[in-house]
Amino acid sequence: MAQTAYSRLLSVVLLAAVTTTGLFLIMKVLVTGQEYEIEEELASIGIDFVRVEREEDTQSKDRALKRPSKVEPDEPPPPPKLTETSRPNVDKASMNADLGAFDLAGLNLNAPVDGDTLAIVRVLPRYPSRALSRGIEGWVLLEFAIDELGLAVNPVVIESEPPGIFDRAATSAVKRWKYRPMIEDGRPRMRPGVRQLISFEIAEK
Repeated sequence: MAQTAYSRLLSVVLLAAVTTTGLFLIMKVLVTGQEYEIEEELASIGIDFVRVEREEDTQSKDRALKRPSKVEPDEPPPPPKLTETSRPNVDKASMNADLGAFDLAGLNLNAPVDGDTLAIVRVLPRYPSRALSRGIEGWVLLEFAIDELGLAVNPVVIESEPPGIFDRAATSAVKRWKYRPMIEDGRPRMRPGVRQLISFEIAEK
């Protein structure tokens, strides 16, 4: 009985050893085969991966080369130059003394020629800027009285050309003129009807 039991135990141990050994061998074969296949797959994948990197590098280089250069904005055109137009020089308004026989556009002026009617102080009229800028010339004929102090009073425009352009300038100037008063019987008297022609001319350069 004891010998039979021992034989059975030995058979079981041997069978277990053989089975275990077989299992180890099978596992080794399986593991070795998988590693080989994995290595081959990794090797092939690695080659493809490297190729992909090289292609990407090439494409990135191509993109870098093909990237359009920065376009500089066009410079704005230079501002237009402003040309200054020189204004004509004004010498001064020419002053004419009273005229004995004066004919202008059919107008006869018969003012007595008297040295006492010559102004001893004359203020030049101011040339109107509007007329000056347009190159307009003209004249104004004034009539006024000389009072006891020798001042020109109540100036009136008899005629002007062009009408209304130089009237104010001529009138304002005459009001500041100074004359010798007319003396009668040793006393200063008012002198009416004094006429004065003031011409406005632009001096040529």
